[in-house]
Amino acid sequence: MMKSSRSLRKQSSTLTLRTWEFTGTALLTLLIWICLLIFLSPLSYMIVTSLRSADELRDRTSPFYPAERLTYTYEGSPYQLYKVPTEDGVIHDWALVIPKRLTSQFIDPAHPEQGLITWNGSWRSLKGVYRFRIYWNNYK
Repeated sequence: MMKSSRSLRKQSSTLTLRTWEFTGTALLTLLIWICLLIFLSPLSYMIVTSLRSADELRDRTSPFYPAERLTYTYEGSPYQLYKVPTEDGVIHDWALVIPKRLTSQFIDPAHPEQGLITWNGSWRSLKGVYRFRIYWNNYK
């Protein structure tokens, strides 16, 4: 009986050692990957920002990736597009023509013949419309 109890302890000890070796190796590998990502993050930030325009760098609402802000020209003036939710739950890309605090007026670029559309709400809470674009001119 003594022999079987020792062999069981030895088997459980070997199993525990194998489990710990796997877990320790996995944790060490994870730690190395995390350190590598932290170490390389300034380089990736530098590359991404070098492909953006100066206007994007000043715009705090622009996405992290290189993108340009879309505009629509109405009566000779360019206006920025925003994602505007309507009462029926549909989100439209409309150009902000007259910004006000509680109600603003937009124009629908798809149907400008409809005229100005009054929207109730703060236009500052709306997200801008962006399109992915890389600026290679920064590398002159």
